[in-house]
Amino acid sequence: MSRGSCQSRKDKAPLAEGDIQPSAEILAAELLMCPRVRAGIGKSSFSSSGDMASTATTRAAPRFRDTHIVGQLAHLVLLMVVVGAWESAGEGAQAPSVPEAGEERVTIEIVSPQEMTTVLAIDVVFEVKGLAGSWEDCCFVDILLDREIFGVLQTVHTVNLVEELPVRVDRDRVAFPHGATVHQMVLRLHSFNEPDGLPIAQTPVVLFRLAGERYVFGGDEAHTESFEGQMVRAGFPVAYPTVCAAFLSCGRLALLRRGMTSLVRHMEEHEPDIPYEVAWVDNNSGPDAIAVYLDFGIERVSLNRANYGVTHGMNTLLFDLCRRSRYVITMEEDWEWVAETSSKPAVAMAIEVLQHDRGVIGVVLRSEGSDPYVDLSEWRQTPGKVEYRLRCIAKGSPGYGAWTNGAAVWDRDILERDVGRQAEAWGDDGELEYSKRVGKKYCAAHMRIKADCEGSDCNAVVRHIGEDRNGQLVRSPGWTRV
Repeated sequence: MSRGSCQSRKDKAPLAEGDIQPSAEILAAELLMCPRVRAGIGKSSFSSSGDMASTATTRAAPRFRDTHIVGQLAHLVLLMVVVGAWESAGEGAQAPSVPEAGEERVTIEIVSPQEMTTVLAIDVVFEVKGLAGSWEDCCFVDILLDREIFGVLQTVHTVNLVEELPVRVDRDRVAFPHGATVHQMVLRLHSFNEPDGLPIAQTPVVLFRLAGERYVFGGDEAHTESFEGQMVRAGFPVAYPTVCAAFLSCGRLALLRRGMTSLVRHMEEHEPDIPYEVAWVDNNSGPDAIAVYLDFGIERVSLNRANYGVTHGMNTLLFDLCRRSRYVITMEEDWEWVAETSSKPAVAMAIEVLQHDRGVIGVVLRSEGSDPYVDLSEWRQTPGKVEYRLRCIAKGSPGYGAWTNGAAVWDRDILERDVGRQAEAWGDDGELEYSKRVGKKYCAAHMRIKADCEGSDCNAVVRHIGEDRNGQLVRSPGWTRV
């Protein structure tokens, strides 16, 4: 349009008879094409009190004698800003401002990762609320994460567009290439006008755990102690087993010997009618593992020269070595039968529960720390008078309760058919992820072993062994982060 478009109507030729009075829309179009007015628009102050077009209106007002048309024009320009047409006004246009004090509060919320969860990768998703339009029109979001030193937050990514979500960020892979780490995350919403100023909104700190692949190592990583324990199995080897006792170790062979001895003693003395086999996966315990194999009756064994991790070991046991058995007892290497309750036929009782209630995938034999995270049913009873309670994952819980790598009896066939293998990409943190998957379809259970006992603690038939010098239970050194 020519420079004449910046002239006021009074400076132009008068309207001829029969000409139509120009509408406010036409006047607005002419005004917005004027470079001087457009420059004035670019300098306008965009407040939340409705004066977004005040500067443009003030500059244009002397050009018009008809104040009614001026008012229409101001209303139209304001409407164009609200509906997002401001960009057509030309270069120098500003985005709508965020609400000020007294108006709706602007907030930013982290959708993923959620508080107190374990994740395989950090895929960040967030929501911004309280803005009239999209946050990307006025702002950007900084993602702060403690990548190496816990609690020391640093900006790891800046998000400018909604279409970038989800954004994947990561820890310091040089400092922590493997294993699990705990992290804090904060998101900050900043305005384009004050990129280095205080944020418009900020999320609370979110605490979560990042899983990682297990480091595979060889060498002399064995941790062994002396324990002279073994039991002779009367029916060894068993050709057609019903139950597979599955052991998994990485060092600590003395604890493994104790656990194997207690299980064999229990089965031979108190449940001799159940045909059972023993399977064992060892991750790099060294040459002393051969002695364990020779001392015990073990039908199926996998002695690895490298530590492939607990999740890989569980998959090998459940879905490879124990395939001949319908049921499996997960024992790891640090569970021992309790002498006080060893006379109870707990394995046969558990199988009766599994056969009676098709909604139960496994029966825990241990004391379960997941009691606060599960919904416990009322006591139920099988035709054989075995009392049991369902342990279903509670709504909003982290996911514990439906599965444990610790001492329990599982319907192996149903696990393989309906759930599948554990996710080895999660490394040694696959147990929780697997529990979530199992819990979507089934519940676990615990049985009443003692009269008037309600929880899993007093009804446990095995106990966790492997205390340190202070009496605290510790995991196998092979399962810790390298």
